[in-house]
Amino acid sequence: GGVVMVPLAAKHRRRDLAQAAGFASAIKGANGDLASLISVFAGASGTLGITANYIQEQTGCLPAKLSEACAGLIQKGEIIRAGERYIASREFEGLKQRFIEALSAYHLREPLAEGIPRGMLRDAVSRFLPNEIFASVIAALESKGAVISDREIIRLSAHRAQVSPAEKSVLEKLKMIYTSAGFEPPKLDEAVSLAAAVGKLPAGDALKIFRLLVKSSEVVKVTDDFYFSAAAIAKLVARLREYADQSPDRVIDVPRFKEIAGVSRKYAIPLLEYLDRERVTVRAGEKRRIL
Repeated sequence: GGVVMVPLAAKHRRRDLAQAAGFASAIKGANGDLASLISVFAGASGTLGITANYIQEQTGCLPAKLSEACAGLIQKGEIIRAGERYIASREFEGLKQRFIEALSAYHLREPLAEGIPRGMLRDAVSRFLPNEIFASVIAALESKGAVISDREIIRLSAHRAQVSPAEKSVLEKLKMIYTSAGFEPPKLDEAVSLAAAVGKLPAGDALKIFRLLVKSSEVVKVTDDFYFSAAAIAKLVARLREYADQSPDRVIDVPRFKEIAGVSRKYAIPLLEYLDRERVTVRAGEKRRIL
């Protein structure tokens, strides 16, 4: 004599009985109305959201009716579509706030960091958050100008790296090292150690400061070990193109490149491979053609 209210009901622990009773009451109150049922299911799913397949399994509705009901709920502002999922608007707004709070806490904790890695942000809010919902929350915050997403790094739009006097001295030392080094910079760990000593900071902190130079494009990564000042790279490219303009085939070999740059093979090969990646040069057998 019972009535099946939810075909695929989850198991409930004793401590969740009150919540389950509320859910059952909401299902009963929907009185079979599809839109009302979807709203109840979305609300009960929390930040996980629900899929169209889930709705069909629970209600037996036809796809056309499901789409129509969901569109109506979206228009009313009751649910949000996130990829292939639907999430209650109040849950979505709650996630946005939690993202802002997590970002604020991270910036306070790591003032030198450009931003927080996407995976770390996700774990800080909810490690089980579906990809579609995570991406939709970030997109919504970006559209409002609240956050900036740069590949794998996310930050509050108002965040700027802040440096103390000691950190500033490290920053200036790093600038001097790479500016004066020209085409023969020290390895990264050596440069960081020298700069860290000036500011009396741990090498790890100096490395974070160094990344500010990379982010601002003042220093360019050529290999994991070797970074060059952007001015030095620009000067090298100008020299190569000047050489190419005077060469009938625009081709250069390693010895000639070493002569133009004034460097040993230790720097010449990494620089040439970098220039290949940047489409300044292209391999032509054992030589390079300057583009």
